[in-house]
Amino acid sequence: MPVDVVGNASSTTVPISSTIPTRAGYIFKGWCSTVPTEGGSFCPGTTYQPASNYNLTSQSNDLTLYAMWGGSFDQAYSNAGKTKVTVGSNSYYTLQDMNQEICNAVSQDETTLVVDTRDNQLYHIGKLKDNHCWTLDNLALDLINTDITNLKGKTNASDIALEYLKGIRTGTTTDQYPTAGVGTFTSISEYSIPRISLADKDVVPQGSDPLASEALANNWKVGGYYNYCAASAGTYCWGNGTNPAGSPTTDPNSGTLLDVQEDICPLGWRMPTSAADGEYQALYSAYSSDYTDFRRVLSTPLSGYYGNGSARAQSEAGFFWTSTWANTSIMKNLLINTSNITPGAGNSRNIGYSVRCIVK
Repeated sequence: MPVDVVGNASSTTVPISSTIPTRAGYIFKGWCSTVPTEGGSFCPGTTYQPASNYNLTSQSNDLTLYAMWGGSFDQAYSNAGKTKVTVGSNSYYTLQDMNQEICNAVSQDETTLVVDTRDNQLYHIGKLKDNHCWTLDNLALDLINTDITNLKGKTNASDIALEYLKGIRTGTTTDQYPTAGVGTFTSISEYSIPRISLADKDVVPQGSDPLASEALANNWKVGGYYNYCAASAGTYCWGNGTNPAGSPTTDPNSGTLLDVQEDICPLGWRMPTSAADGEYQALYSAYSSDYTDFRRVLSTPLSGYYGNGSARAQSEAGFFWTSTWANTSIMKNLLINTSNITPGAGNSRNIGYSVRCIVK
């Protein structure tokens, strides 16, 4: 740690020490005028760097500066006592071991590659300018062919919800659970059946996308398409299978309006919120509502959607489900087209959209 610095009362500034403190397993991020938050990595006050100047405002102007600490994902995982798992010939930390403590300890703009232990697929994750950790690839979990024993305890959903989703339990015509288990995209009217297509998950759409070259160079894959019954892990479906108005809009226990609490994101993660105060909006605002910056940091392809038996609007728009309720037939989603971003759009739950996840 540097020693205290005393300024001359006749001066207007005093230089902050150029000494950079060290702490095992962490990266020094600068000095903060108030106690840092987010695990010590975020400054809610004014930030100063070593050798910068502090402006004096009176003859007696004492100031305590607090060190801000961050680090890489590898450092944060290791400091939290997590271990890597081997996939092929390489080792990775896991999505399921991520938590808020680890995210808080990571420096902004850090990224890494981790594994989803449900199916051993790899995903990029990053800590973005909103100080949240996000998945930087579209989810590509195969709900049809992944055994339920690999889903239980590794998914942001209860065992019961997953059993309904996989058809081990069967719902009634009036509750929020599906009357059938996971199926393929077969009919636009089968609202209760979670539908998914992963046939082209590795496609990188280009076409009319203004960021087509970046999408291709950085491998912004389509991933999977999920209707909302699938995205919500079977907890938000049309019970009777045909009537949109039959969609649950309230908690069956309390009767209160309910946004989705369970989904197919990995354990420790969840779908982000929408609307004016939602997490997609906050992230967009953190990047000054800049279209290109937002898409670059989140690595969002214009992945289109799935409906009427095929993928549509690829390279023209991207649609990403959120956990936020809109009305009896619509859930909120993030919409990105070739020139605009709408964090609080909404559409029918039966359409197949992409899914991204944020740390709980």
